[in-house]
Amino acid sequence: MTVPEAYVPDILSLSPDLIIIIDAARMGASPGSIGMFKKEDIKNIMFSTHSMPLSILAKYLENKLGCEVFIIGIEPKDFNFGFPLSKEVQEAASHLVNILSDTHV
Repeated sequence: MTVPEAYVPDILSLSPDLIIIIDAARMGASPGSIGMFKKEDIKNIMFSTHSMPLSILAKYLENKLGCEVFIIGIEPKDFNFGFPLSKEVQEAASHLVNILSDTHV
């Protein structure tokens, strides 16, 4: 599934204290650049095309679960649908996996 809102029932059933959403984000930076945002911060950032804006999804999850939601954006090299991940985005994603897997919350 490519629509994050499709995972809401699964997320609600887990009752997390913290949610991190990672998505492609047009931030005006170099491909592979990483940015971390709260829902209030993403008004001028274009995330991947989803049927529900990530800011609304984040607000819903925060209100429903009482948790914090952070959104991590990776600047894509190409925002066209169906293109494979660029080398820059693959490297940034791997870097994020390493950071998040080493973090103990």
